[in-house]
Amino acid sequence: IDLSEKMLELAEKKGYYDRLLCCELCVGLSQIKIASDLIIAADVFVYLGDLNQVFASVYQKLDKQGVFVFTVEQGFEADYFLQKTGRYAHHKNYIHRLIAMHSFERLDEQCISLRKQQGKEVMGYLFVLKKVSSSE
Repeated sequence: IDLSEKMLELAEKKGYYDRLLCCELCVGLSQIKIASDLIIAADVFVYLGDLNQVFASVYQKLDKQGVFVFTVEQGFEADYFLQKTGRYAHHKNYIHRLIAMHSFERLDEQCISLRKQQGKEVMGYLFVLKKVSSSE
């Protein structure tokens, strides 16, 4: 799922994907009719500020024991904020609140280098979550 047709064209050339959707993330998740055992969002949330609806949508799309893996840029000023780079950073306490609010269990959390930007490491967090089913 991506908003950029050019990114989807590149993804299609790789031949790894069964289906590619050009739309907003939550809209795309709602179009997928089967439950997933794994949803990965690596370097995606830098383009989104408020992640509340994303967490709700991912929870709905995961199967009973589904796993959600994602990265965010490290933020300290607020829950999330738009940086001069045009990318959002997220405070880990905000992510922790979303995890609890949307019934996920944290399997792993690591502070990692996401990439280099202008020769400097961009620090962030890698989260691995498991859906906590209401019947558990």
